[in-house]
Amino acid sequence: MIPNRLRKCWSQWQTHVQRAVQFARNNRLNAPISRQLKRLRLSFLDLTATLFRRLIFRLKTLLKRLFPGANLADEYPYPFTGPIAVRSFLKQHILHIIALLLLAISVLFIIAFFIPVSISFEGNIISRQVSFTSRVQRNQLLINSMRSISRLEIEGLQANPVTLWGEFRTDDDSEDINELNEVEMTLPSPDSKLIFETGDPDNPSQLEIQSLRLPPGTQVRYLAYDPERHQLSLSLNPPEEETPKEDTPEEDTPGIRVQLALGGNPLQVMAEYVRSPQLQSLPSDNGIAEETEIFDYNQEQFSWTPFSTELNLLFPNEITLYIDLPDLQGSDYQDWFWGGFEVTDVDFTYNATTANVPDELVRSTILEGQIKFLNQDLLLESEQFLVLPSSSKIQRIPRLQLHPDSPAGLQVRLQGKTNEVAVGLDPDFPVRRLKSNFWEQRLSRELITVLLTVCSVMIGYLIPWLFYS
Repeated sequence: MIPNRLRKCWSQWQTHVQRAVQFARNNRLNAPISRQLKRLRLSFLDLTATLFRRLIFRLKTLLKRLFPGANLADEYPYPFTGPIAVRSFLKQHILHIIALLLLAISVLFIIAFFIPVSISFEGNIISRQVSFTSRVQRNQLLINSMRSISRLEIEGLQANPVTLWGEFRTDDDSEDINELNEVEMTLPSPDSKLIFETGDPDNPSQLEIQSLRLPPGTQVRYLAYDPERHQLSLSLNPPEEETPKEDTPEEDTPGIRVQLALGGNPLQVMAEYVRSPQLQSLPSDNGIAEETEIFDYNQEQFSWTPFSTELNLLFPNEITLYIDLPDLQGSDYQDWFWGGFEVTDVDFTYNATTANVPDELVRSTILEGQIKFLNQDLLLESEQFLVLPSSSKIQRIPRLQLHPDSPAGLQVRLQGKTNEVAVGLDPDFPVRRLKSNFWEQRLSRELITVLLTVCSVMIGYLIPWLFYS
């Protein structure tokens, strides 16, 4: 049976429609409009009937192809294929048709609510450490004009030699390197180190990293700030490339490029596990050159006054840098990292290991943060994990800078797309979660709630009415 409220509304509308039709018939001024509306209605009914006939004809042709032996009459009395039949059918079942349309719309709206879609999100996280991989197809600037650093340590195995030009001094009388103007050193071991340090601590340091560029696909791992040592550390792992040809220009040689400004003051150079062909053939006391291995798996120190104020370094293999930072007061430390990084594989965790490999634990380096998703803020507390689905990823880091205030660390602003964001002390058991759906980007949350309520009530009323009527 039709609900009383719906029947009453339909009676009122039917009365209004009848009055409007009667007024149009009695009013001669509306006669042309009435005729046009009648013609339009008949044209629509005729078009509907034609579509029904063609559809049934195509269906009969398909059945003949599928079942060649079937006997189908050519003249088939198609039901509801005339304008009068269609109009009669619509008049008799208009309420059922409207109910079915509303029911279908309600069901589709509710189904779309449970379909996840990727929506943009952004976040601001302060972390002790961050790792990511560059995904652009060009060299990307990571560090820009980091001035007045007091100490720079380079660690790692490098096939390309590092050549120093200038005047050399040493306090060890047995090592006469005062006559040398060039020293070429190779880092043959992953434990090899080359350290540049300001010679006079009383004078302001002139050592500067003018630029550090990453080739495409470079992994930036363990980028961390240690507030106690006031030190920045990072490991850079460029992708494996084919061995360049001998005639390849130096600017086209793949690798990590570091451009240093040395200044005019002497620098203290310390080398560990470094080979040097010049220093391995120093003259002995009797004036005869002897093959020694002063810098081969040794630790040496000497003073270096460079001829040029710039030094360009190229590292084709993985390196680790330790940078002792200057006093942040009066420095532009917020602009040390260039920003606008197109990234992938962003990670805010580290592995805590022991002597036993099965005891390895994954811990979060996040100190605090905030994620904005679906017009809501999801707060992160210390050592909580940011959990994203495997199909989602952080695509961009528009801003990266030091955060010397409490909590001291690296401030990372990130952007990406995901259909779900979760946080918690355990990545397998998050405590807070936000999920997206098909309507989140198109409608407000309040309107979605109202429409869900209306669709649920409509389904609850229409299904019993359709079955019992």
